[in-house]
Amino acid sequence: MSAARSEREATFEGTGLFDPQDLRLLAAVDRVREEPPEELDAIYYDTPDLRLLTRGVTLRRRSGGHDAGWHVKLPTEGPARLEVHAPLKAGKGGAVPGELLNRTAAYARGRP
Repeated sequence: MSAARSEREATFEGTGLFDPQDLRLLAAVDRVREEPPEELDAIYYDTPDLRLLTRGVTLRRRSGGHDAGWHVKLPTEGPARLEVHAPLKAGKGGAVPGELLNRTAAYARGRP
């Protein structure tokens, strides 16, 4: 079974004098937290001619970290993307889970 949520990512770069907690002063920032380093291993999937990438779709299998599993990120009308997550065991024999393949089929247009 998969779970879906809307996700909006932002990347900020600062100097050595920058305090990340200052980001809380921005209206669009909900919270700032520091996380311990994690070691992640990710495999990204696409068609040979990169149909997913060119349409703003990301499909990956990631191990390690707090949200290990299968992830597909799909474009939406706004700045956020829809992220659908399935557990690692959902992909039998390392294959992409059927539900995630179904969500990417229109973007892949018949290509494996």
